[in-house]
Amino acid sequence: MSRINDVEARKGYRLIIELQGGNVVFLNMADKVDTIRFFDLKDEDFFQTVETDGYSIYWDFGRIKLGLTEIYDMINKPVVASKFANSYDYAQDKNIANQTMVG
Repeated sequence: MSRINDVEARKGYRLIIELQGGNVVFLNMADKVDTIRFFDLKDEDFFQTVETDGYSIYWDFGRIKLGLTEIYDMINKPVVASKFANSYDYAQDKNIANQTMVG
């Protein structure tokens, strides 16, 4: 597994995480700062104090911490608009039924 070489905080609760080997991860934390776990990060000055130990990123000497595996999970989490992966289009089905009945 890679190591974290550097982390940089940007406006809008975004992080740039540089990994060993030159890969860069962009992590948007804007939707996380309203959760209990990350609420203190809502203070943008505090958010800017992010550091790394090579295996995780953290704030306030590790009081708030994200490991590399959790970071990967956050950036690979699929965005789903519905709880159903493939929603059924009832309108299309109704149109097909009407065409069949008319024709």
